[in-house]
Amino acid sequence: LIASNAPSFGETKKAKQLKSDRTTGTFTKFISLVEKDGIMPLDEAIRKITQIPARKFDLTSRGEIKEGNFADLACFKDGVVKFTVVNGKVAIKDGEFQNVFAGKALRHGGGN
Repeated sequence: LIASNAPSFGETKKAKQLKSDRTTGTFTKFISLVEKDGIMPLDEAIRKITQIPARKFDLTSRGEIKEGNFADLACFKDGVVKFTVVNGKVAIKDGEFQNVFAGKALRHGGGN
């Protein structure tokens, strides 16, 4: 599986801590390598950052797009995220962060 070592943070320090590449760049860098260098099929790469970690950490109702699941979606082209929806809220639009912090920390055994 592919994961980042980005920190979790409290309500008051969100914007400052989002400056770290570990917080914002791990998955886009990985997808970029997959696309440019062809190190594996794109669908396998997506599973490594979605479905496999969700199963490993027993995050119910997460990790794949299907009815009844929670889903965060990212649309990208050439390794650049163009549009992202997190918990139903637009977080990135036209490649620009919208100052929306809709994500939340997930705990082992509970996906919601």
